[in-house]
Amino acid sequence: MACAADTDAERLGAVSSAQMFEQAVRRDPTELERSRVARIGYASCTGFFLENTSGTTFVASALHCFYWDAENWCATNGWLRVGDGFTDGASDEDGDGRDDAYGYGEDDPNDGWCSRIIAAEPTLDIVVFEADLPHPAEGDSTFRLAAYEPKVQTRAVLTGFPSDDDRDSKITTSENCWLLSGVNRYPLQYGAPGSHIIDANIKHNCSAFPGNSGGPFSIEGTRDAIGVVVAAASEPKVSASNDLMYAATSSPTSAFVALHRAALEEAGIVLSASQDPVTLPAPAARAPVPAPPSAPPTAPSPRPTPAEPSAAPTVEASAGCSAVGGRDVTNGEAAMALLALVAFLRRRVTRASR
Repeated sequence: MACAADTDAERLGAVSSAQMFEQAVRRDPTELERSRVARIGYASCTGFFLENTSGTTFVASALHCFYWDAENWCATNGWLRVGDGFTDGASDEDGDGRDDAYGYGEDDPNDGWCSRIIAAEPTLDIVVFEADLPHPAEGDSTFRLAAYEPKVQTRAVLTGFPSDDDRDSKITTSENCWLLSGVNRYPLQYGAPGSHIIDANIKHNCSAFPGNSGGPFSIEGTRDAIGVVVAAASEPKVSASNDLMYAATSSPTSAFVALHRAALEEAGIVLSASQDPVTLPAPAARAPVPAPPSAPPTAPSPRPTPAEPSAAPTVEASAGCSAVGGRDVTNGEAAMALLALVAFLRRRVTRASR
């Protein structure tokens, strides 16, 4: 039995060099990652398979991949292929009224065709359609559409067909990246000036280029697709991991589900209701915040010492006695002295009146 390390190295393949963000890593996908996506139609975009309970093949992608008219694409072309494989080719060689897109015929087991549109939302650039293509309806080869808003810094992964010179439309997984924002609810324009505007978006630092459009933006280690890739760099520009100015953009599946839940549930498409606990990237070390300048501390003013209460005169009480004039007298003596004083004052008043 081969060592696990050797098996992993062989399966993952070589890491690519050209990145959109300095911390991001791009590599060849695992077989499981490869089985979850398809190359789609006109613009060589990406689509991804959705888990469902109806035993049918459903695919999600970006509406702009079909020139904003998925109904017409589904009726006149509608080609998609599991995994990779791409060559320019002929049109309607088998006479069925559809293009044999890029030279692939209906006999190829990896090829399929759009059969009907389930839901399309121009204000979010997302479409979900049913495909005539044998593919598991549930399990690890499918994604679940997230009906919740993901948390900032949630680690993410995306798989698609980036057309930059380094990968040249080869199926590629981008990882070691995370959300730089939650769901932003403001109009965002991309493409030619005045051309395309979406009402909500998620900013992230996963490397994405033309060809990734329509691909799954999923939480690392899960099958929850939290977004659909809709805008990416047009050339390899390496940005800092926290550079919101040049961040890649995905359209949130939560907003799409909110608008089209009835149609999705009627089709049996499985929705993920809440985000499981996930590992977030370690926060960058921060310098300690200096304390704001302030006046040097001063010693608190001493509290005033309350004055000692005056000592109450001490009276050594003797039974039947009072302190008068500094000597002890009996109550009888005091009464006698008072009567004598009253008599004296009366005599003085009588004399004065004569």
